Amino acid sequence: MRIAVLGTLLALLACAPAAADDTYTVYYCRGPAGQAASVDGFTAISGKALLANACPGGGLSSGPPALPFESLEGMGISYRAPASTRLVSYTLYRTVSLNNYFNWTRFNAPDNFGQATPVEYCWTMGSPPCSSLGGGGVTAASRVTGSGLDTAGLGLYVDCNPAPCSGNGAQPKVTMSRLDAVLADRLDPVFTGTPSGDLLDTAQPLTGVRTLSYSASDAGGGLYQAILEVDGAPPLTRLIDDNGGRCREPFLYPVPCKSAASGTLSFDTGALPDGQHSIRLVLTDVTKTNAVSFGPVQVTTSNQSARCDPSLTTRTTPVAASFRGRKRPFLTRHGGRGVRVVGRVTGAGAGTPVLLLAREARTGARGGPVAQTTTAADGSFTLLVPPGPSRTLRVAYRTAPTNPLVACSRALKLRVPARVTLHLRPSIVRAGHSVRIFGRLRGGHVPRRGKLVALQAFERGRWQTFTTVRTNRHGSFSKRRGFSFTAAGRTFRLRVQVRPDASYPFALGYSRAVRIHVR
Repeated sequence: MRIAVLGTLLALLACAPAAADDTYTVYYCRGPAGQAASVDGFTAISGKALLANACPGGGLSSGPPALPFESLEGMGISYRAPASTRLVSYTLYRTVSLNNYFNWTRFNAPDNFGQATPVEYCWTMGSPPCSSLGGGGVTAASRVTGSGLDTAGLGLYVDCNPAPCSGNGAQPKVTMSRLDAVLADRLDPVFTGTPSGDLLDTAQPLTGVRTLSYSASDAGGGLYQAILEVDGAPPLTRLIDDNGGRCREPFLYPVPCKSAASGTLSFDTGALPDGQHSIRLVLTDVTKTNAVSFGPVQVTTSNQSARCDPSLTTRTTPVAASFRGRKRPFLTRHGGRGVRVVGRVTGAGAGTPVLLLAREARTGARGGPVAQTTTAADGSFTLLVPPGPSRTLRVAYRTAPTNPLVACSRALKLRVPARVTLHLRPSIVRAGHSVRIFGRLRGGHVPRRGKLVALQAFERGRWQTFTTVRTNRHGSFSKRRGFSFTAAGRTFRLRVQVRPDASYPFALGYSRAVRIHVR
């Protein structure tokens, strides 16, 4: 009777619906590189055989049963796809061992097995009899697939027929070593607030770095990417939130990305030619095809014309600026750390854009915007100078949207000493032998032909240069230095001196002093 019913149900498989296009793949128990993966969504079918999780190496198992089974009573593993998704195809690695009238059936459904269509079965009382399936682990023998589906999950089911049935200590048992589930997510993300930011400012030309902020939610696999489109091209793509590392492929969790998130994109409008441009924001979920968009918004950029008006002097300019907490227009900042510039625009109200223009302290350097902000109600502002080399800074304000020139503050000089490392090998050397002296310039901006640095030793109460060496274009240098027999028993202090020059935008700097002992 049961065989006849199963034959009728198997014939209905040809009616399975086609797979959805908007899909993503989740690896359960074991990832494609053997890494540990989630078993969220898997439950035991019966309390008589609870699940044993030995993933990723040993798999997820059910059985043998703790108590005897009655007729048609079952156990096994049920898998249910996460909310708002459907299982459309899969690759399953399963191993089954049976005994004593137990029977195995795989269903493309997570429950209600009496009504579900079986897709694989193995009966100890069948003809011919069947006692095992699969080769154990992630192998070709244990691999089965399903496709063309639209289901809530899977059922890996072992039942008793006829009764009574009991386990023998090792059987019956079903083990899921890995499941590669292709999930359909047919719901687009939605914005939970209107995207905003000065990148979308249509009232005046855009200059420098601008921002766009958003908040959104998604039912299904979660929010994945934020894409900024400019004139139809995507110059900026960012992961919305990596969710502690889960929201990265391969996906090892059924809902890998956050269902609600906020973020901000920063974009340098200086990368665009002056003129009109179309800005559009696109957010996708984990399928990369389900998306929500905002825009396009038509904006105008004006970066190349950010030149100071020469008719304005330090007395007539409406822009006053200084380093925070300092009256003098120059500042030394070790390590190139960021510093704040504060000031006021005379006659400006709240929300007036101001730019921070910077030009590196080297021959041929061109200036341009590096930061921006807007004024408070009293016209005051605070700008954060990004880390970098020595620079000349000015704060600029466009008196009218169509004015090709900007009103600039007095020049502020930011002095950043050069940074360099120094190492000796060995640190103790025998007289008549040499030591390798090596190191590297820090902070970048090294000229293509390298930078000349001086190696110095402390003798007779002062630092004296004993040789110079040129770095490579990456800033690295190396030099060997020998010690005569007359140096035996002495300890020397060495350092590197980096002097400024026209092609290197750093001020005078030194390495830490290191000691070497001559035996």
